Amino acid sequence: MAYELDGGIVSDSPYAYFQYKNYLTIKQQFSELNSIVLDQTLKRSLQIQSKLSIITFICFGALTIQYGFAVFYFILLQKVVLKHYSLVQYIQIKYIDFEINYLKKLIDGVNQNQNLLFRYQFRLENKESLLDTSNIKLILNYHDIYYYLFFIFFLGLTAGNASLTYYEGWNYLEKYPETAKFYKEVSDVGTDVPTMFAQRDVLYSRKGYNFIFQFKESLTVYQKKIVESLNRTKAFIQDDYNFDKYVVSDSFKEFFFQIQNDNLCDFIPDELKNKSNTICQIVLNQNMRRGLQALLIYIINHITTDMEINQFTSRSQASYLELEGAFLVSNIIKVVNDKFNIDLMDQTTYFMNLANMHNIIMFINLFFLGILILTLIKNKLIEKLHIAQRLTYIMPSKSVILDSNFERALRSLLKEQ
Repeated sequence: MAYELDGGIVSDSPYAYFQYKNYLTIKQQFSELNSIVLDQTLKRSLQIQSKLSIITFICFGALTIQYGFAVFYFILLQKVVLKHYSLVQYIQIKYIDFEINYLKKLIDGVNQNQNLLFRYQFRLENKESLLDTSNIKLILNYHDIYYYLFFIFFLGLTAGNASLTYYEGWNYLEKYPETAKFYKEVSDVGTDVPTMFAQRDVLYSRKGYNFIFQFKESLTVYQKKIVESLNRTKAFIQDDYNFDKYVVSDSFKEFFFQIQNDNLCDFIPDELKNKSNTICQIVLNQNMRRGLQALLIYIINHITTDMEINQFTSRSQASYLELEGAFLVSNIIKVVNDKFNIDLMDQTTYFMNLANMHNIIMFINLFFLGILILTLIKNKLIEKLHIAQRLTYIMPSKSVILDSNFERALRSLLKEQ
């Protein structure tokens, strides 16, 4: 209020007291809060990554069990069918020859008397072809291949979809910790730049702020905060900016490298452009024109030089609109933060939509697979089993009645049923 009414601030006014006295406390609290948020989000990403692995292994286990049961029952059914077909090996050739001759006689009889056709129509149409054992084996194997290919195809499709979804989720979560750290680094620079200039000016004017520096420890704290800000800014500019480690789009990469080298005045928020047009090109020794990388190097060198000369006891270099320049830099960093945040949300939404699309497609496939199994495949297998069970009806009569080996095999098969 004093600034609004009087146009200035008295050094021992309540405004000045609470602003400067509480500044470091507030900044310290927000810094700790940022660190806590970062730690929690990293822990949460690791927990989600662990849960993703567990869920994926459970799904693969359930998938294996499901298809294992399906293959087990299919093989069990095949064994039952093959046991019925295996009765053919107990048929003696002489009985087959006898049955063929018998049928030939029937044919001759039918040719002579057509009335016999209606009485033996079923036997005449099916018996000789079903007695051909090589033909039986060929049909059996030919259809079995299709069943096995069917199971293998859908097993591969389901496992492939699960693997793809797992890979995409793992890739996102693997990059997330580095992404969160980069976001915090950018945010820190946005507060560290104005902190260095503001706290330096407070140290220069320490005689006017006795309520702050009445204890020697306060001076050390202010100097320490400037050094910490310098170190974080140095670490930021020394980063290799390997965006392959981050969850970002190509458009943000292009924007970030552009802001590193282009005139920063072009990136000032719209609400500040009119007010800053006259000073943006000249603040901070005209380094705003050279891009963020060069500007941060200039700020680090400038603050380091001031500190090495006399530990900020007295101003050794001319100061012109430095606080205003630091304020503009902070707002430009905020633009980077906002774009990064929006881009991260877009990338997260894209990943979630992609994973949902894969799962929806897979659920549709499994739905149609279930319908196919319950309707077509189930009926085919039941029909196959019924045909095998009725195979004994067309065996040579003498094998059924006179062959003891065939009788024992048939009794054993009936007991197993």
